[in-house]
Amino acid sequence: MSEVEGTELVQVCVGSSVNSAYIDLAIVGAVLDGKTVHPAIDLTVTPGSRQTLQTLELSGVFGQLVHAGARMLEPICGPCIGVGQAPSARKPSLRTFNRNFPGRSGTEDDRIYLCSPATAAASALTGQITDPRSLGRCPPILARPEEPPIDDRGILAPAPAAQAAAIEVVRGASIVEPPRGTVPGETLAGEILIVVPDNISTGDMAPDGALGMSVWSDISRCATFMFRRLDRSFHDRALQAGGGFIVAGHNYGQGSSREHAALSAVYLGIRAVIAKSFARIHRRNLVLNGLLPLVFTQEDDYERLRQGERLQISGVRETIESGGDELSASAGQGAPIALGLHLLARERELVLAGGLLQSLRASPPRLNDVLDRFDN
Repeated sequence: MSEVEGTELVQVCVGSSVNSAYIDLAIVGAVLDGKTVHPAIDLTVTPGSRQTLQTLELSGVFGQLVHAGARMLEPICGPCIGVGQAPSARKPSLRTFNRNFPGRSGTEDDRIYLCSPATAAASALTGQITDPRSLGRCPPILARPEEPPIDDRGILAPAPAAQAAAIEVVRGASIVEPPRGTVPGETLAGEILIVVPDNISTGDMAPDGALGMSVWSDISRCATFMFRRLDRSFHDRALQAGGGFIVAGHNYGQGSSREHAALSAVYLGIRAVIAKSFARIHRRNLVLNGLLPLVFTQEDDYERLRQGERLQISGVRETIESGGDELSASAGQGAPIALGLHLLARERELVLAGGLLQSLRASPPRLNDVLDRFDN
């Protein structure tokens, strides 16, 4: 806090998918109660759900926030994913969100700081990053009603099984069936299409903001933005090469759990991703779409691989079927590179089928049974 305290701000955003429960927003309301947001600050508040918004209204917190000058937004991702409230370039914005990747806000050259609801409230009053303890003791927080309202009119109940098959799902031209995964052969061969560093996020693979919302339902369009922040030629090179491999550092796929990042790789013909380590949810998404998440047995081998080199991995299908965990890759004239294939039994089945959807099409059991089996 001391390193950035005093930084002048133009925007403070509270809420979205985290720090948006009643108590979080009630803290902000208590700090702002009877005061006015600094004139240089645009303060927005995004409740975590419709029920939270109704509870704020019943308790009086809604009035505290609005009377102080906050703008109340509907319960959606909103500013957290760059849909609205994109800050001015190089102008600091303070947010109570849990993710902070370049350009995620909707502004390519953003200056985003993450904080707690209390810090956000104090800073909204002063116009600069402020330690809330400097304002003294926290004022009383309005109590939540004992029985918050439950209004689920916006949720449609599943149709009875006998009627479900007859329901027509209307899709516009921009809603396109996702690409299908392919069944791995005994040998995977292709070009190393890109080598990326540590901490590549799903936002680097599938776009954020209003742009993302406009292309997410058409993976062929979404894929044109894969790695665009790092290499604008990636999409065209991948198509021209007929697919290949991605090589990555640690924590590949951190950030939002968007499946579009894995689906874009499928569309571009990626055979496998070879990384030092994977973010858990993205690794799962790769497997669900039939892609192999391989790890370097010796991390130093990452330095040996170069974009444009031809890579070949042998014994793939046999290793998957036999339950083996070790593969060997060759690139150029160097020594073989040892790779780890650490898959659960169900994950092996999904990869061999070309992904979860392919598995369901081949043998359509109840979806809940499939997911329960995968989790176990």
